[in-house]
Amino acid sequence: MARNPGAEDHLVFRDDVFSISINDETKLRISGSHIEFFQNMLVSSVIHTSVSDQVVAAAGGGQSSATTLSASLNFITTVASVGDSCKLPATNLSGACVFVSNESLNICDVYPQSGGQINDVVADSPYSMAPGQKIKFLGRTSLNWETFS
Repeated sequence: MARNPGAEDHLVFRDDVFSISINDETKLRISGSHIEFFQNMLVSSVIHTSVSDQVVAAAGGGQSSATTLSASLNFITTVASVGDSCKLPATNLSGACVFVSNESLNICDVYPQSGGQINDVVADSPYSMAPGQKIKFLGRTSLNWETFS
């Protein structure tokens, strides 16, 4: 970031809010688990600290009975048969991130909520995660997701 001559930096921690200012313009504010970037920063995001480290995919597969991934960091440890399933959270916000790691020995199908899409594929289609695969699901809208490895 370019700096103006004589620029003053301010680091402030007050009432459980930490902020960084340059030239009296706030550039970063952290409050609890929420982080905000301002003025040409690349990201505006929420950092969630929830972890689910023993996710069991629903036997038999399918979207309606799939195990809901309720944390922001999910470790799927049990997929008894190929095609057993999980689904992304219902409370998706545009820009939300859900990290999923398939730690099992079988392929796991990950579904969006009913009516949703993953990677602009036909609505309600699963994303098949190979054993050992780690994927970041990024919410585009209230129902639609994109994947990033």
